[in-house]
Amino acid sequence: MADHYSLLAGETRLKIITLLTGSGELCVCDLASVLEMTPAAVSQHLSRLRSGRLVQSRRDGMTIYYRMTEGSDGLPSVRLPDFEPATEK
Repeated sequence: MADHYSLLAGETRLKIITLLTGSGELCVCDLASVLEMTPAAVSQHLSRLRSGRLVQSRRDGMTIYYRMTEGSDGLPSVRLPDFEPATEK
């Protein structure tokens, strides 16, 4: 249980969870665009979430899509903050 809380300690990982919960499934490039981060940085966070079994991935050609784990029983019961995606300038 403590491992799950440590995964939720990062603001970026909370934003990713919020986005995946609201969208269902997103690819790394979509997440990187919304979060205004590099795909490599987003992939690092997704790797930790996948290791903690909070997200699942699937490959479609060269693209990897992520979604919340079915049931997400390992996710502690918390209210996720509202997240406003960055607006284009």
